[in-house]
Amino acid sequence: MRNLGFSPNCITCSQIKVTVFCSLILFMIVSIYITLHDSVTICIIDDFTERNAQSHGQAVYEIICDKLNKERHIVECIHIDLNEESSHSKLNTVLKKLIDRDIDYLNMSFGANTYNQETYALLKQIGESGTIIIAAAGNYGEAICDYPAAYDLNCIISVGVADDNGSILAYSNYGNDVDIFVSFSNEINNLRGTSAACAKVTNVMVREKYSCIHGNIKNYFLKKADSYRSGNYVYLYINLDNMEEKNENITK
Repeated sequence: MRNLGFSPNCITCSQIKVTVFCSLILFMIVSIYITLHDSVTICIIDDFTERNAQSHGQAVYEIICDKLNKERHIVECIHIDLNEESSHSKLNTVLKKLIDRDIDYLNMSFGANTYNQETYALLKQIGESGTIIIAAAGNYGEAICDYPAAYDLNCIISVGVADDNGSILAYSNYGNDVDIFVSFSNEINNLRGTSAACAKVTNVMVREKYSCIHGNIKNYFLKKADSYRSGNYVYLYINLDNMEEKNENITK
C-alpha cells in the first residue's frame, strides 16, 4: 500500500503517565481552590470558663456546630469573661482584632443593658465587611433588648424565644429591637433561653446559606418568617425545627 505521508497517531505509555499525573495535579489544585473559596468562617465570642461541668461558651459551640461539615465550616472560639466589670473594654479589644478578618458569621450569645459607642462603631465596621452578627435579645422578659442585639445595625440579627405556637416565652425580651423569635428543640445540651436560640439561628443560617443564591442571607432568612401579633405588638416568628425538616425533605 502506498504511504500517503501521514505519521501514525500513537500514544506512548510515558505520555499516558504524564497526562494522568498532570490531571491529578490539576484536580488537587481545583479541589483546594474550591475548598478555600467555599468555606464558611464562624466566630464565637463567649465565656468559656467552666461552671457546673460545662462552660456557657462550650454549650453554644456545640449547638452551632451541630450537623456542620468540619471540612467546609471553620469555627473560631474567642473567650471573654462576661462577669467582669470591664467586659465592655475587653469585648472592644476582641472586636478590634476581628476588623478586616474574613468572617461570615459572628455569634454573640450574651448581652448587657448598657450602650457603648465604641462597641457600636466596631460592630458597624465588622458588618460593613459582610459579616452577619447574631445576638441574643436577653432573658428578662421585658420590652427591651440587650446590647449588642439592640444596636441599630443592618448586620445584626437579634433573637428572642417563642414556643411552638409562636407565642413569646415569658422570660424572653421583646420589643422593636428584636428581629426574630424562634422555637426549636435542643437535644445537644441543657442550654436554654435566648443564648441557645441565638446559637441555633447561627447554625441554621450557616446551613441555609447554600440555599440563598441571591441577596443578603439575613433578609433571606427573615423572609421565611411568619408575622404574629400579641396585642399591639407585631413580630416575626420561625419554627426552626419545621424549617430544617422542610430543607431535609427537599434534599432527599
